[in-house]
Amino acid sequence: ESKMAPLMRSFFKEKIVSALKSENAFRICYDQEQNSPISWYVGDIISNDDVFVEKSHLIANYLFEKQNGQNSGGILVIILCKLKDSKTCVVFKLDKEIGAQLTEDKETESYDIAEVQNLMLSNKTRIMKIAMLTIKENFHIDFDGLLVDYQSSIGNNKNLESYFMCDFLGCRAFEDPKTVTKKFYNFSKIFISQIPDQIKQAKYLIHLNSYMQSNETVLSPGDFADRFIETPQEKDDYRNFLLSKKFRIEGFQKK
Repeated sequence: ESKMAPLMRSFFKEKIVSALKSENAFRICYDQEQNSPISWYVGDIISNDDVFVEKSHLIANYLFEKQNGQNSGGILVIILCKLKDSKTCVVFKLDKEIGAQLTEDKETESYDIAEVQNLMLSNKTRIMKIAMLTIKENFHIDFDGLLVDYQSSIGNNKNLESYFMCDFLGCRAFEDPKTVTKKFYNFSKIFISQIPDQIKQAKYLIHLNSYMQSNETVLSPGDFADRFIETPQEKDDYRNFLLSKKFRIEGFQKK
C-alpha cells in the first residue's frame, strides 16, 4: 500500500473529480449475467481495511487476464477514497509516459538528464479509464458506480459495450426506471406499427396503453407478450426485436 503525501492526494483528487464530473461519466451497475469477481473484491476492500493489498493484486491480475493484444498497456491505480462518510473504491488506468529528470552532479558542478520510464504523476498524464465503485446501500442509491472510458464511445452511446465495463468490471450501463419505462413503450409501439394487419395494430396499441396505465408496479416485456400478443411467431418476433435494440426482456420498475 502506498502512502500519499498531501500533494499527491490533491493530484489524484483533482484527476478523479475532474473525470467523474465530466459529461463523459455515466452510471453503471453490476450485471449478474457477467462472471466478473470485481464486485466481490471491491466490496472486500471497502468493508475490510486488512485486505487492500491482496484484493488490489487480484483486481490487477484479473484485468491482465481480460486484456488482449488490441488493448493498450497502462498503469493500474486503485485508491480507497471517502465520499461524505462512506468509502468508495476508485480503479483507473493511466497512460504510460516517458519523461526526463534533471539531476545535479555536485562533483562536476553539472546537470545530468535521466530518462524516466512509466511516468504517471504529471499534469499531462492521460487517464484512459476510471471507475468509482461503491456499496450502493451505503449511499442509498440504485446504481453501483460511475465510469468514464476515454478509449470508447460508450459514454455517448450506452448501448455499446467495452471489455473494461463488461468483461473486467462485470457491469452494464445503468438506466433509471423512468428511462427504461419510456424505452419499453417506444420500442413496443415501433414493433406494433410494423405489423401488417392494421386491425391487430390498433388492438395491440390499446393493450399497450392499458398495460402502461395499469396498477402494475413492475412491467415486463415477456409478461406483455404472453398476455396480449396473439401468435407464437409474433411473440418471438417481439422478443427478438427488443433484443436487437439491446433492451432487456426482464421485468423492471415502472416509473
